[in-house]
Amino acid sequence: MSKKPRHTTEAVSKACGVSLRELQYWDEQGVLCPIHVGHKRMYTDAEVKQVRRIARLTRAGVQVCRARKYLKWRFTAVMRISIPTIIKGVLVVPDYKAKYR
Repeated sequence: MSKKPRHTTEAVSKACGVSLRELQYWDEQGVLCPIHVGHKRMYTDAEVKQVRRIARLTRAGVQVCRARKYLKWRFTAVMRISIPTIIKGVLVVPDYKAKYR
């Protein structure tokens, strides 16, 4: 997966089945943060995956602001769980399920 922005707004729109205006709105609302090159938005592979996730959630009736919060929570929870801590030779993985019930 490339970290370089190489997808244009038009390409992302066609690939993910969202309108150009939706992508612009999501950028304005801070849901996505594509790189601006002149007047064009450029997306990385990871951002294209995120667009697909957001589109899937909004089609299911989830508001964009809630989709953003969910994806932010999901990312931080996955990062915390995937990077366990070792204290004095013991693997420590906190119980995050209890925190988010």
